[in-house]
Amino acid sequence: MKILTIMSVAALVAMPVAANAAHKSTFEHNGQSMTVHYEPKLTTKLRQGGLGPRLMPYCMWEARVSVERTAATADGREISALGRVIPAEAVHKGQANGYCHDMSDSQKAGFVGGADALHAMAGSVAANDAVELRRDLSSLKLLASAAPL
Repeated sequence: MKILTIMSVAALVAMPVAANAAHKSTFEHNGQSMTVHYEPKLTTKLRQGGLGPRLMPYCMWEARVSVERTAATADGREISALGRVIPAEAVHKGQANGYCHDMSDSQKAGFVGGADALHAMAGSVAANDAVELRRDLSSLKLLASAAPL
């Protein structure tokens, strides 16, 4: 009998999660109103296994969550210097029966607890990011007040 090798297919997909998973904060800085959005991004790596006779197909998955911070002034102008990607939770790994290509976006979000968990992660990252955001704002103020070279 011939030895069968298990074929594997890897897919790396970065997808923004539903808009309701984002966290939004508005605050005043030097008399100007600013809005900061924290948008969770889910990156999923899928690897197909169990392809062959007498083998059940299964999908091995790995999910990582990061949160993208964007800031804008009250009139909607983006402040790109305040934007950054903040790594969130650790890597989540698992295995599901079936084919990787059959998984929906909601199933992939379920790897890390679903849309509610992603919204909670974005809120938690926003709360922990307050000190770093103030530091970034003060750095911008120092840059603006520096004499030109």
